[in-house]
Amino acid sequence: MDSIQTGILISDAETNKIIDTNPAAVELLSESRDTILGKLHTLYLPEPSLHSEDTTVQKAESILYKSNGESIPIIQTSVTANFGSNRRVVHSFIDISERKNSEDALLRANLQLEERVKERTTELNDLILKLTNEITERERAEEAARIALEREKELSELKSNFVSMVSHEFRTPLTTILSYTQILQLYKGKWTEEDEEKYLKNIQIAVARMTDLLNDVLFIGSSNTGAISVNLRVVNLFEIGTSVIEELRFSDANKHNINYKFDFIGSGIRTDEKLLRQILVNLLSNAAKYSPMNSDIDVHIYRENNKAIIEVKDYGIGIPADSIDNVFESFRRAENVGNISGTGLGLAIVKQSVDLIGGEISVKSDVEVGTTFTVKLPIQ
Repeated sequence: MDSIQTGILISDAETNKIIDTNPAAVELLSESRDTILGKLHTLYLPEPSLHSEDTTVQKAESILYKSNGESIPIIQTSVTANFGSNRRVVHSFIDISERKNSEDALLRANLQLEERVKERTTELNDLILKLTNEITERERAEEAARIALEREKELSELKSNFVSMVSHEFRTPLTTILSYTQILQLYKGKWTEEDEEKYLKNIQIAVARMTDLLNDVLFIGSSNTGAISVNLRVVNLFEIGTSVIEELRFSDANKHNINYKFDFIGSGIRTDEKLLRQILVNLLSNAAKYSPMNSDIDVHIYRENNKAIIEVKDYGIGIPADSIDNVFESFRRAENVGNISGTGLGLAIVKQSVDLIGGEISVKSDVEVGTTFTVKLPIQ
């Protein structure tokens, strides 16, 4: 006992009084051996003592209390043993102050490290969020720039096509107007009233042609910017179809034979009358323009479930397969139109009019056989 560095207290199992100790325990307790002997071991080791019949070794971290009020962390082992006829409890203990201090320092370091990791994680998450937002904003800016670039390209093409169309399509009516006004001015008073009336009528026709061209361009521009309002009301589909067909028959120089078939019970449909007329006028005028003289044009209006169907079929030059996908785009004309005049706006106006009133349009065509346009309008 005297030679080992482990502190030892031996107490009586019945009275819990200390009957022996060793120098290591005396040094740890900072008391004399005589002072320690005879005291209850629970003054120094406050945990419950072993039962007198218990011989199990108990080992645990504990606290060693000094008489001056200080305490020391220890590893304590207690075991009951027989010394002759007496039952004794041997308490051994080792000072673990340095280890506990190291553990506390390690714990503090771990806590500080965890706190620092949390701080860096928060900083990293903030940086990731910032970068994500910057990437998102950049992607949005890139998308907006791409859309703006495409829009600018479309506008550039639109301007180019418009200039080309104006220079081509406006030239004839302007030449007509200029020629007839010059003739009327040069030969004023020398023409008969009938001749003057004829020239004035030709001027009016040329002006009307230019007005129609401008209206087409204005309609395309307004529909692209969403400036066109849709006015829905109940209209008579049969009467509108009949009216448009009669107008075409009156103005058709090639005298096409228009076959009008109407299978729509009730005739009433709630739609925008102006847009509906534009659809019919452009489809019928296109059918007449691209069909041979005196050929047939079939117009069939009927009902299918909750749709009003308008079919316009001609037996003209047809649309090539490589042009049919672009047939509804502004200023687009098929390659086989030849010298037939046109702006490339008619079908674009039809498509946008159909879209504005919530309808659908499709086309089937064979070159040198003919073309069929089918418009489906909702019945509200």
